[in-house]
Amino acid sequence: MNDEFAQSVVAHFFPHHPSATPTPLGEGLINQTWQLDTSDGRWLLQKINTSLFRNPEALMANFKAIAEHLLNDTEYPLRVAAP
Repeated sequence: MNDEFAQSVVAHFFPHHPSATPTPLGEGLINQTWQLDTSDGRWLLQKINTSLFRNPEALMANFKAIAEHLLNDTEYPLRVAAP
């Protein structure tokens, strides 16, 4: 992730952590993945490979529906990042 792109991602999704810097996590075959450590916890970021996922809007709509379902599940034990 180049510096300019990384900062735009952090600014968009983590506006309260403007100095946080994502670090590469593994060598994905499909998507690129980074780890972001903030005072709020550890986050995983993925850049969608649009060669494989040709409709990222539909993919994100599915992600949003799943996230909303999990956020409303009072017994789900993990934190959910909602888009």
